[in-house]
Amino acid sequence: MAARTPFDRALRHRLFYPLQAVLAFVLFGLIRIMPLGFASGLGGWLGRSLGPCLKLSEQARRNLEKAFPEKSPAEIKTILYEMWDNLGRTLFEFPHLDRLKFYQTGSPVEVIGAEHIEKLRDDDRPGLFFAGHLGNWEIAALG
Repeated sequence: MAARTPFDRALRHRLFYPLQAVLAFVLFGLIRIMPLGFASGLGGWLGRSLGPCLKLSEQARRNLEKAFPEKSPAEIKTILYEMWDNLGRTLFEFPHLDRLKFYQTGSPVEVIGAEHIEKLRDDDRPGLFFAGHLGNWEIAALG
């Protein structure tokens, strides 16, 4: 493989990266106009359909086999299937995060212990917040 030239690097930085950004903004805009449930379902379907075709999926399978040698090939396949579903749903739900109403009845998210978050936010004192790492956006979106 030939070494990258300064021209190749400049082309990538000045053309390809901006085009990727435009494509991402357009796709997120299209996803944002979809109802949340539809977007989530579509993302899950795309993740399950396209994810296993990626080279990354084979690496994930090998890693799972090393981490869980007791699991059967069928169990590993199920984990991968659910992983791609989750990643697709997460990606397609992301454009909707600012619209989710966490404290309303019927919200797709249940917040248990919200009174502790509100007290920490409102008492004008420093505090520590410990939470499971489900994604780096959950806590910011609770505000």
